[in-house]
Amino acid sequence: MKAPVLKKVLNLKDWRRQINDWMVGQIDLIAEKEINISDKEFELLCNDFLVLRYYIAENLDEMWIDEKGWHCIVVQSENSDIVIYIQSNKTDYAYYTSIIYKQEYKQQYRLRAYCNDCPEKLNCIHKDAFRRMPKEIGGLALCPKLKDGADPRWKI
Repeated sequence: MKAPVLKKVLNLKDWRRQINDWMVGQIDLIAEKEINISDKEFELLCNDFLVLRYYIAENLDEMWIDEKGWHCIVVQSENSDIVIYIQSNKTDYAYYTSIIYKQEYKQQYRLRAYCNDCPEKLNCIHKDAFRRMPKEIGGLALCPKLKDGADPRWKI
């Protein structure tokens, strides 16, 4: 997924202001792990991205940057309408953040198993079969593009 990423933004309000004020480039973001937190904790995160968070510290090995893109954790709560991509740059707080709507996040994940634009579609035994789709919509997540363990669960 391509999305704008900002560095060391204070909070959600500041993030939205900076996105509107600056021409921000889009970066390839890869969700390595999805973290569901309470609505209260999510509100605290949205009010201050630069505070040390235990769920970021516990998942530092899930965040890195390589030629494929920025590997991030995705933080959300059950009742939020947004998700926050976090790349901590080996810190315990949200050093880099990207915010997108939850519906867009879920749709992008489903599109990862889309056969028409896959270079391996000619040799794939799961081509056009529903079993290739993510588990969250009833599939078995057998698409090779859905790496093992990357099938998130949404509690909506």
